[in-house]
Amino acid sequence: MSLLASPMHLLRTYHDVVRLNQILLTFSRYGFDYLLVHTSLHRLIRGRKAPAVDAASVTPQVNLRKAIEELGPAFIKFGQMLSTRRDLLPEPFIVELARLQDSVTPCSGQEARALVEAELGRPVTAVFSDFHEAAFAAASLAQVHRAVLRDGTPVVVKLRRPGVECTIATDLDIMEGLAGVLSQHVDELRRVNIRAMVAEFRKSITAELDFRRELLNALTLRARFAEDPQVHIPAVYRDLSTERMLVMEDIRGVRMENADTLRRAGLDPAAAARTYLGALARMVLEFGVFHADPHPGNVVVLPGNAVAFLDFGMVRRVDPDTRDLVRGIFTAAAAGDAGRLARTLARYAEPGTRPDVRAVARDVYELLSFYTEIPLRDLRLDGVARDAVRLLREHQLLVPSQLTVLMRVLTIAEGVAGAVAPDIRFTEEVAPIVQRVVGERFTLAALVREMQTFSSDAALAIRAMPDQLSTILEELSEGTLQVDFRHRGLEEPLSRLDRMVTRLALSITAGALFIGSAFIMRADHAPLLHRILSAVGLVAAVGLFVWLAVLIVRRK
Repeated sequence: MSLLASPMHLLRTYHDVVRLNQILLTFSRYGFDYLLVHTSLHRLIRGRKAPAVDAASVTPQVNLRKAIEELGPAFIKFGQMLSTRRDLLPEPFIVELARLQDSVTPCSGQEARALVEAELGRPVTAVFSDFHEAAFAAASLAQVHRAVLRDGTPVVVKLRRPGVECTIATDLDIMEGLAGVLSQHVDELRRVNIRAMVAEFRKSITAELDFRRELLNALTLRARFAEDPQVHIPAVYRDLSTERMLVMEDIRGVRMENADTLRRAGLDPAAAARTYLGALARMVLEFGVFHADPHPGNVVVLPGNAVAFLDFGMVRRVDPDTRDLVRGIFTAAAAGDAGRLARTLARYAEPGTRPDVRAVARDVYELLSFYTEIPLRDLRLDGVARDAVRLLREHQLLVPSQLTVLMRVLTIAEGVAGAVAPDIRFTEEVAPIVQRVVGERFTLAALVREMQTFSSDAALAIRAMPDQLSTILEELSEGTLQVDFRHRGLEEPLSRLDRMVTRLALSITAGALFIGSAFIMRADHAPLLHRILSAVGLVAAVGLFVWLAVLIVRRK
């Protein structure tokens, strides 16, 4: 029972039990019976199995994609997240999972109107002069309608699909339970900590369901690009938006997916692509906030070759450590410094990994030597990413998961830009931004800020020292302070020392026994019993000497 306790304790209702059964049956139908048997999850399946698909005729990665699509929004989103982890999955699985489709039939216009009125707390006509009940876009989590405000401003209204949060919550509970079982029985999944991945996914999709977060994401990026006329972030209407509804500016433009379409609209594909790549690079390296889903459906080109980003449900923050890591990688790679790059990767490795920095440096040097021979115009970021991931795998080196997401986003960006302007390359366009951002770290103003931060941290630490010292002294006086000392790597030296001390003690004992027995044997009036005991002592002493001599000879 302990084997199945991990998923079972998360099943709160009969509906949860039915859903778990449906999930297991689906994976069974698509040819993953061997995994269910290996983890004993097959024992949870109830009822008759549906006819299995012809799993043998297609690849496992295709079957995995089809099973995930059949299981709905939570699994589709998780599969899309896995498609960013080239450090975890083989390339065929990455490619197939990237094809996951997240589109469904929208709910009816009546349901949409009712949801809008429930969120507004008033009739639709009180806010909108026109509301299109037919959604022009629909996915598993939300659907989007066009509308016009009473003042004539065109807007889009994004609605969370009714009841989707309950479905997602059930699937997340089951996914956490299954992750626990799989990590017990599949070494690779335990090593990559699939439990932590599911926990991180829970946070991500929960945030995506809350449209108030998307509103704040849009406000953040709009403020960052306020001074850049070539990058447009739509305005959002805070007073009309809620947790389940988001109202924002309706931006019409040409999707960035075809150069001929852009040219027919009087636009310059190369100029638009450069603006797009530059904006993403600034998001990552300068702002620390980036659009994590920059595919052509979420980017449109406006007059003047300006670029507008749409849909801010997937916006990620880059913590300062990861931003420093990205900058360090760019700087070391540009300088061809393999040793520095290897040390940078090792310094930011996830806990539990101890890479051989010299071995990493040798492979990094070989990789850098290869790519420095390729003209910058011909350098492809997706190829670099694949080789980098292979290197990390070979050295069992894990880097922050944010970095793998960044690589996936930047690779998508290069592909989108390359589709409309094949002659430009991400590395060429981003190089000036990298140089500027890295250079800004070493300006006088930046160094002064660093010193101010260091001084402030040092002052706080110094002020805290008396209280911390007082606490230690109090615990010492009360006898509550305990020090747990553990040594590592000293077992063999300690064992050797123990043998030496034992032999020394035996030598002293044998010598004392020999001398004492000899004195008794030479005594003129010693009783017979004492003479017998002394003879036994002499024999024992000689025997100990012989045994010690044999041990010493063998040791040599």
